[in-house]
Amino acid sequence: MPDVPVNRDRKYPRDSKAVTGRLLFSLCLAAFLLGFSIARDHGGLADSPRRSQALGAAQITGEAPFMEASRMPNVASAESALGWHIPRPDFCGANDDIVSDVYVSVPNGQAFIRYAEIAEGCAGFAGGHVELVASPPLPDEAFVLTPSEVLAEFERGAAAMGAIASVSSIGDLPVLLVSGHYSGDCDRPLPGQEGCSPPQSNRAAARAFFDGVEVELYGAPEWSAIQILTLAGTVS
Repeated sequence: MPDVPVNRDRKYPRDSKAVTGRLLFSLCLAAFLLGFSIARDHGGLADSPRRSQALGAAQITGEAPFMEASRMPNVASAESALGWHIPRPDFCGANDDIVSDVYVSVPNGQAFIRYAEIAEGCAGFAGGHVELVASPPLPDEAFVLTPSEVLAEFERGAAAMGAIASVSSIGDLPVLLVSGHYSGDCDRPLPGQEGCSPPQSNRAAARAFFDGVEVELYGAPEWSAIQILTLAGTVS
């Protein structure tokens, strides 16, 4: 993995005692949804219902993505209802002109965007569609993490998941990546891996914090880590 330039002026609001549990629980739940076999019990880490609902959102195509979800006519209406900007991609396969569905949960501070099927004109990305889940920091999470601390959390989570996950960066932003098509690693687990991933085909995924807002992106199973990272690189 290339070195990640860190801007220590950028902060991420989080609760110091809950951050490790929430990040690792989120990773484990995402892995479960992707067919990942967990060898350890993380039950005590499940302290954030908002995160668990959000991670499941992109797996429920065509339905309300989380509890207390309200469908919105467009992204602008969603932002108005939530009172905060939804970081989102500006990309040939995912932009404001091709939004298919928008949902928000004002009580839980969640946003979900489903984009239309990607057209042939989006070179190298045709087929499938993109989905986005965004959650801002909760008001009572006053502790801040620097990018280097977020990077360390992502690296620990990726190591626990094995070769299906990796960590990269967009400038000074650490990004957690999860593969779509995957040949499996149960016969060759990596050091520190907490289970194994059987052969599978799921949606490629990326996770990062953009100006304090936690964003998860889901692409097509055929996408490589570079492709999902390319999508994440257009988020603003």
